[in-house]
Amino acid sequence: MKTLTEGQLIELVERDYFGNVDAKDLEGVLSVLAPDARLTVKTAAVIHEGRDTGIRRMLTDFLAAFREGWHGDFAHVVDVPNQRIASRFDVRLVDHGGAVSTASNANFFQIRDGLIAEIFVYMSIENVLK
Repeated sequence: MKTLTEGQLIELVERDYFGNVDAKDLEGVLSVLAPDARLTVKTAAVIHEGRDTGIRRMLTDFLAAFREGWHGDFAHVVDVPNQRIASRFDVRLVDHGGAVSTASNANFFQIRDGLIAEIFVYMSIENVLK
């Protein structure tokens, strides 16, 4: 079982997950998820299951809906022994018409064998992960 350090957990979230989301690199995002990963948008009661099924479809739709996205100004609480990381961050999304949406969100990540196994998402705007 692979155990990540505090720095590796932060890199996994900031660079490998959100960095690939912002680069619109679908395969890059999926590469850091466990095959049986689950993403739950708690503020909208929506669940996406399976890296190659539900999460792939959701991410494909999300990446197509926005011209650009940015996730940053991260603040993390890291639990290395339990391979968990809680992240508060700001979001800026620009749709294809140029409209800008901003948010302050929080995600809770569970890591298993170096991959993201579960994400709980709390959004301050309407759910964009449908």
